[in-house]
Amino acid sequence: MKQSQFTLFILIFLSHSVFSATITVCASMCDEVSISDAIMAANPGDVIQINDAVHTEQNIDIDKNITIQGTGQTATIVQAHANQAMAVDGVFKILTVGLTVIFRDMTIQNGNADGTMSSTLDTGGAVYIRCNSSTDVTFENVTINNNKSQGDRGGGIYITDDGTQGMVTFTNCVISNNEAVGSGGDGGGIANRGADNLTMTKCTISGNTAGDDGGGFYVFEDGSTNRFINCTVFNNSAGASSIDEGRAGGFYLSSDSNFEFFNCTIVENTVSTAATLQGAGIYH
Repeated sequence: MKQSQFTLFILIFLSHSVFSATITVCASMCDEVSISDAIMAANPGDVIQINDAVHTEQNIDIDKNITIQGTGQTATIVQAHANQAMAVDGVFKILTVGLTVIFRDMTIQNGNADGTMSSTLDTGGAVYIRCNSSTDVTFENVTINNNKSQGDRGGGIYITDDGTQGMVTFTNCVISNNEAVGSGGDGGGIANRGADNLTMTKCTISGNTAGDDGGGFYVFEDGSTNRFINCTVFNNSAGASSIDEGRAGGFYLSSDSNFEFFNCTIVENTVSTAATLQGAGIYH
């Protein structure tokens, strides 16, 4: 083979290895009609482009490195059901550890993780994430709204691990009006029990409710570092169903977790109805 031919072969090979494909999803005139089918058809590193303004689908299993993106944070809605009370599962789940997944430019809403349907998950109403040391999950311009966990933790997002921890990052996100139901309900907005490094930048956490601890955010990942940069946390509540101690309307931070707040506003968070009330804004 001549050198020029060999060089051309290498360039073609690299072009196939480096450049990802985009698979479109919508009701008609797209590559696929469901996100689940698009993920099945995708190769690792591909982009799933959701073109529906409102796309209804639940129990979406992500099992490869992939980007899932809409056309805008409020322009694309992915929901478990049009009526949250009638949803019977969460929206997205990442059960495969070690993945790099990006969620971008969308709203994820109306999930209801009740543990009765195909996923059998009762945590993480919008997104369930299982980490190991190679996991890297990113949310960019994403709203997590009006989701519930019926088990114990993570009304909006639940993060767990298999014994080794990963990274989860939020940028320009809104976590709002989610609920962790019941006397064991921790982390109305987000429950971190698996990410060793979690960073939120320019995010808003508001209107979330935990039956027990951590209305806005619940951290119980020993040794983890949780950074909050230019974030606003307001009007979250905890303790409504607690039988002993209601703690942390805004943030519940376990004693062995590390946390850093830079230029954040934490205001008008509440703890109610429990016998002992602790830390309306922050409990550590």
